[in-house]
Amino acid sequence: MSAQPLESRIAHIEGVNVQIADRLNGMDGRFDSIDRRLDSLGGRFDALDRGLRSEIGDLRSEINARFAQIDQKFMWVIGIIVTSWTTLMLALFFRH
Repeated sequence: MSAQPLESRIAHIEGVNVQIADRLNGMDGRFDSIDRRLDSLGGRFDALDRGLRSEIGDLRSEINARFAQIDQKFMWVIGIIVTSWTTLMLALFFRH
């Protein structure tokens, strides 16, 4: 075996190694870019989540206030019915 073919083989392997390193560096750059995009999407989702939770909290407060109004009106209706029934019963009882 002569030295020339061995040196050309080593040079070829070194060239292949450089190409592989360049490709891997390119892949690293693309993965970093994807990672940054995912981080920005995560931030957007967090902001959206906070906004939705705030709106849901506002809706809950509004619904609770409405139910409180309904409860108050219901108590008034029950009071009127009980008063009317009591008056009617007393009128019937004292009529004779």
